[in-house]
Amino acid sequence: MVNDRKIFLDRLLLSVGCSLVIICLFSIFVIFLIGSIIHMLFVAVTALYIRRKRSNRFAFSNKTKRRERQIMATEDRKLKYICLLCASEVFDRSCKSCGSHMKKPVF
Repeated sequence: MVNDRKIFLDRLLLSVGCSLVIICLFSIFVIFLIGSIIHMLFVAVTALYIRRKRSNRFAFSNKTKRRERQIMATEDRKLKYICLLCASEVFDRSCKSCGSHMKKPVF
């Protein structure tokens, strides 16, 4: 009779201990997986938020640059050069009036 109770208590303690270990391991792994997924989502959302904020901050300058490029493309501007010695307009490598090769661009 005493042996039966001892065997019963041993099996009961063994089953309770095993179930507690299994539950603890399961909860640790599940919580780790859920926590890591939440952490990855947080990092991704933060990166996207920062990218959106930076693009909104520079949106005005990008729009003005695009507008300037469109104006430059429609006007078909050519770069003009002025001779540094005689201040006449230069069309070739050298100035036609003085023969100098020194020229300065005019925008």
